[in-house]
Amino acid sequence: MSESDFTRELGFLDATSIGLGTMIGGGIFILPSIAAAQAGPASAISFLIAGVVSLLSALSHAEVATDMQDSDGGSYEYVHRALGPVFGSVVGWGMWVGLIFATAFYAVGFAQYLTFFSGVLPIVPVAVALTLLLVGLNYYGAAEAGEIEDAIVLILLVLIVAFVARGAPAVDGGHLSPFAPNGWVAGLATTGTIYVSFIGFAVIATAAAEIENPARNLPLSMITAVVVPTVLYVAVMIVSTGVLPIEELQGSRVPVADVAAQYAGNLGALAMVGGAALATISSANASILAASRVSYAMCGEGLLTDWLETLNSRFGTPSRAIGVTGVGIVAMVVLPVPIDVLAEVASFLYLVTYGLVHVAVVRLRGDDGYDPHFRIPSALYPAVPILGVLATLAIMTQMDPVVIAGGAVLVVAGVAWYFLYVRVYKE
Repeated sequence: MSESDFTRELGFLDATSIGLGTMIGGGIFILPSIAAAQAGPASAISFLIAGVVSLLSALSHAEVATDMQDSDGGSYEYVHRALGPVFGSVVGWGMWVGLIFATAFYAVGFAQYLTFFSGVLPIVPVAVALTLLLVGLNYYGAAEAGEIEDAIVLILLVLIVAFVARGAPAVDGGHLSPFAPNGWVAGLATTGTIYVSFIGFAVIATAAAEIENPARNLPLSMITAVVVPTVLYVAVMIVSTGVLPIEELQGSRVPVADVAAQYAGNLGALAMVGGAALATISSANASILAASRVSYAMCGEGLLTDWLETLNSRFGTPSRAIGVTGVGIVAMVVLPVPIDVLAEVASFLYLVTYGLVHVAVVRLRGDDGYDPHFRIPSALYPAVPILGVLATLAIMTQMDPVVIAGGAVLVVAGVAWYFLYVRVYKE
C-alpha cells in the first residue's frame, strides 16, 4: 500500500469525536418505545448486546482501515477488495439502501417528535419536507457542517447525561419487573431492531489516513465511540422503562420526552424534544452524506452507471447520487413503511455488511500485500472475526421474518445486479 498524501493531524480525541458525532444520534430518542414494546426492560440488554457486537466489528474495521487508508468507501471498499466484486456489489447496495431506510427512519422520528406541540401534525408531509431540505443542503454542499455537528454532539451528550442523572432517582423498581416479559429471545430479536443506532462508528475508518499513530489511535477511538454510546443507551433504557410503565412507554411517539415529563415537568420534556429534533436532523444529514459517498465509490469501481458519478459543475457535489438517494428516502416515507420496519431493514443490511468485513479480515490475512498498521491482537485472533460473524447471524435470524425475507431479496438483488448489469456493462 502506498503512503497517503494526507497529513496526519487528527489525534485520539479528534478521531473519537468523528465517531461520537455519528453514534450519538436520533435512534436513542426514537427507539425506547419500540424496544420496550418488544422486550420490556430487557431491551437495555439488547443495546448492550449491540454494543458488544459493534466492538468486535470495530476491531476488524480498524485493522483493514489501517491498511486501506486511501479508501473513502469504508466497509464497501474493504469487502470489494478482499472478497471480490460480487460481494462488493452486495455490500455497496446494502449500505446504500440501508442508509436510505435509516434516513427515512430519522425523518419520520423527527416528525413524530414535533407532534409534542400538536397531535394533529401530519407525519408524512413533515418527514418529506425535512428530507427535501437536507437533500437540498447536501446538493449545494456545506463546508461548515463539521463545526455544527460538533456543537450538536456536545449538546446531545449534555442532554442525555442530564436525562439519566435526573431520571435515575425516579426509577421505580416495580416497573422493571418482570425484566424480560416476552422472554430472552425477544431481547435478542430487539437487538436487530435497535442496531440502526450503531451503524455510524465505522465512519472513523474513512479518516484513517489523517489520524496520528493509527495503530494506537484508530482502534482506541473506534472502541471509545462504541463504548460511550452503549453505556448511555443502556442507561436511557433503564431510566425509560423504570420511570414509565411499559404500557405507557410502548405507545409513545415521543418516548424520551414523555419519560422526562414524569420527573422534570414540561421544561424537561421540551428539552428532550429539542434534543430529538437536533439528533434526528443530524443523523439524517450524516446518512444522506454517507449514502452519496458509498454510491460514488461504487461508480468508481464500475458497479454503478457513470451518470451517478458526475459531480455538479458549480457546487462540486455528487448531485445526481444525492438526488436518487432523496427519491428513495421520500418513497420509504410516503409508502409509508412503519418506523420499526425502517429501523430493522437498515439494521439487517448493516449486520450483513459488518459480518462480511469480519470475513474480509480473515481473507486479507493471507494476502502478501496486506500490511495494516494495526492488527487484531494474536490472543483475540481469529476469535474476534469468528465471533463477529456468528453474532451477526444470530441477531439476523431472530429478526422479523418479513425483514429477513426483504433483506434476503436485497442481497440476491445485489448479486443479480452484478451478473446482469456490471459484467455486461464492463464487456
